[in-house]
Amino acid sequence: RSIEFLAAWRDGRPTQKRKAKTVMIDRDYQYQSSNLLDRVASDVAFIELEQPINHIRVFPFYAGQSLTIGETAEIVSYRQDHDGTAPVREACRILGKSSNILVLSCHVNFGASGAPIFVLENGVPHIASVVSAKAEWYSSTVALGAAFGPPFHQRILRLDTNKKPTMGGGQNP
Repeated sequence: RSIEFLAAWRDGRPTQKRKAKTVMIDRDYQYQSSNLLDRVASDVAFIELEQPINHIRVFPFYAGQSLTIGETAEIVSYRQDHDGTAPVREACRILGKSSNILVLSCHVNFGASGAPIFVLENGVPHIASVVSAKAEWYSSTVALGAAFGPPFHQRILRLDTNKKPTMGGGQNP
């Protein structure tokens, strides 16, 4: 209940606020894992809100389909190095992928974790992944995202509502 979703943030204010009802985390996620790729692959959480958001300026995004290398994507985030008034939007390309991980040419910074990675399907933005980490790949800075992999509903079935979200060192957020 301490997690709050701020919808349609503009000019320093959200259009609507909602508290979290349920947080669902991938059963395989282990923050302390020494294998970065395993950690990235399972770094997905879903937050169910206590009440739906009903506002003309706020609409849901749906999960995207399978992605291809070279496809254009966009990350929208409130990362650490922005001024706080508007989200940072960055277009980039999908450089590589496996069944579990996406590698993107986007330059992300601290605070971008959890930001949606969008792709356009017939002119409509769909969520393809979420930012998990930044890394170096062939001497370039890249963003890593947890690919939604199996069909979206199968991914949700892998989630655990009993696993408490933790930050590094075991602190609750």
